Amino acid sequence: LPVLDHEGTRHATVEVVSSAVISFGDIGEDVVAAESAGMRTAEEWRAAQRRFYDGCREETAVLLGEPGWRLTDEEPMVITHFRLAG
Repeated sequence: LPVLDHEGTRHATVEVVSSAVISFGDIGEDVVAAESAGMRTAEEWRAAQRRFYDGCREETAVLLGEPGWRLTDEEPMVITHFRLAG
């Protein structure tokens, strides 16, 4: 997959290694390398994700067509592992 900037300039290529659908509450140390996101633990990473989604909750609810949407532990998340290919 190409990595493009807002002007369409290609900066890199990534290869998808694997993907899975996991409930948000089940995302743990085996899935997220919290330290690579500046966090010490998966719990800190989940808390940061909750803050992010709370900040755009209304927009997400409109996009999903789900009034009142909130990120819950049961929310399915797509986890994609990739590597830099070029």
